[in-house]
Amino acid sequence: MRSSPAPLLATLLLVLSACTTIPRINTSPDTPTLTEPKRTLVLGEVSRGDTRSPDHSGGSTCKNGGRTGQDLDHLYGFEVHETASYRFEFVPASFEGVIQIQKKHKAGPGHFGIGCKAARAGNKATLSLPLEPDFYWVIVDGNLWDEAGTYTLRVDRDTSKTAVIRPEEPALVAPLCARAPLVRPGERTYGTFESKSGGARASCGLLGGESVHRLSLAAPTRIRLRAAAHFQLALEIRSGCHEKPVVCTRADAGHYEVEVTTDLPAGDHYVVLDSTRLGPPNTNGSHLDEARLTGAYVIDAEEVGP
Repeated sequence: MRSSPAPLLATLLLVLSACTTIPRINTSPDTPTLTEPKRTLVLGEVSRGDTRSPDHSGGSTCKNGGRTGQDLDHLYGFEVHETASYRFEFVPASFEGVIQIQKKHKAGPGHFGIGCKAARAGNKATLSLPLEPDFYWVIVDGNLWDEAGTYTLRVDRDTSKTAVIRPEEPALVAPLCARAPLVRPGERTYGTFESKSGGARASCGLLGGESVHRLSLAAPTRIRLRAAAHFQLALEIRSGCHEKPVVCTRADAGHYEVEVTTDLPAGDHYVVLDSTRLGPPNTNGSHLDEARLTGAYVIDAEEVGP
């Protein structure tokens, strides 16, 4: 005699029912996902929190594991007013945690990750990112299943040697000047700009790079330089490799050409070409976005009558 399938179906339904009622720590099916930060991260100040009382923001997109829909997280808003490198320091005191920096999509709704770093309980995660003026999301989350607890979070300007945007480093610039190719009046010079942390940085530029040219004049001359690039550029003339600029000009927003005219004494002068903007962002949320930039440029030089 064949047994009825009813007992088997009833058992299966009980199992499914049990699976759907597994509790999630500090969450509720009626809790709406947070769409705007209710916390603010302030430059130079320490923020403290406990993700066992979460914000339910939906969580980071780069953590190693967790239940679907689990949102043991805190969501901060961080407003950047000046393009620079920023260093985030995160210490999860009692859990394995992760921080993720997110930026809003310009073409549509939602945010995408531009940097992510995890740390074990009691350890520090340090994440340095170059950021342009905008409003960013900073998410503190558990890196693994059910991980939550207390933490500290801080952000500061980063000018260390690991920062993408930092002051010019003389030891890196001196070799660039020593091998700088000539810019000759009446000729066109071609080059490729490659951004370099600590490289030659125009006083009106941003990134710094390896594009340094030498202009050698036998007599005092009024010189005009025109430059164009595949990126928004800055152009500076110095009378010495490490001297203050004689003149510096930068392209207006949305433009890719600059022109400068100035009187220079006889001797060697240096032309520094730089970028005024970061490179294109990396939309992979699990990797550091270094915003490096590479692009071709041309420089025309000519002598100008008095």
